[in-house]
Amino acid sequence: MTFTATLCVALASAAVAQPGSPGRTPPNIAVVNLTQIFDRYQMTRDLEQMFDERRQSITAAAERKRDDVKLKRQALMDMKPGTPDFAQREEALIEAEVQFQAWLEIQERRLKNQHKSWLEMIYNHAREVIARISQERGIDLVLTYNDILDEAPDSVAFKQQILMRSVIYANARVNLTDIVVETLDSDYQRRGGAATLKTNAPQPAPSP
Repeated sequence: MTFTATLCVALASAAVAQPGSPGRTPPNIAVVNLTQIFDRYQMTRDLEQMFDERRQSITAAAERKRDDVKLKRQALMDMKPGTPDFAQREEALIEAEVQFQAWLEIQERRLKNQHKSWLEMIYNHAREVIARISQERGIDLVLTYNDILDEAPDSVAFKQQILMRSVIYANARVNLTDIVVETLDSDYQRRGGAATLKTNAPQPAPSP
């Protein structure tokens, strides 16, 4: 094949590969704002309230345990050092302090793992809803975007927001955020809403 013929074949192939070529359907693309979905989803709000209550409960229990350690420390200070009773109470104080710190770390780690598991479940459910809506509407690709926040502390942070944007423009008719939130809320209420959170908790991932 001559060079001219080869060039003609290459140009013809390139023309066929162009998105606007006849016989080739361009992909349908939509967008969602995942930050808005998480913030507006009623399940997320109910979960945050539930975890706030758990944090308050842990804080109250920690204060009681901390007061108990303080009482043991004060009692030790009132005793004469070097006596057998002093040494015994000192050992009990050290053990109480170690147990308190271990208990507090376990509670905080458990709460973080549980919170992470819930967020993973919400994200996976959101992906399922987005996929379901996309298939119903014949959408091939869904991109996520974030709003630029005016309250950025300085120009560096504001510039970082701009550079992190993955979508510069999208027509409102291809934005699925509202319908995704509505579908998530509808599914959530149908399953029982906030009443199901304590009975259907996901298993947290094991701690490293």
